[in-house]
Amino acid sequence: MTNLFNKEEIFEIINNKENPMHFMIRMLEKAAIEEALYITRGNQTNAAILLGMGRITFRARCVEFGLIKSKRYEY
Repeated sequence: MTNLFNKEEIFEIINNKENPMHFMIRMLEKAAIEEALYITRGNQTNAAILLGMGRITFRARCVEFGLIKSKRYEY
C-alpha cells in the first residue's frame, strides 16, 4: 500500500486557490489509479476493471495525471 498523499500534494491541497474539494477529489482519483496500477502490475485494462471504469476513460485519466504518456501525438 502506498501513502495517499506526499508532502507536495498536501501543500498543493492547502494552497489551492480553486475549489479545494474538487482538487482533493482529483487527488484521491489519482491515488486510486496509482494503487490500481500497482495492484495489477501496470495492466491498464485490469486496473480499469478494478476501479469500475472504462479502459478509454482510465487511459485518459492516466494521461491527464501524467502517469502515462499519450501515444496520440507521438510520431
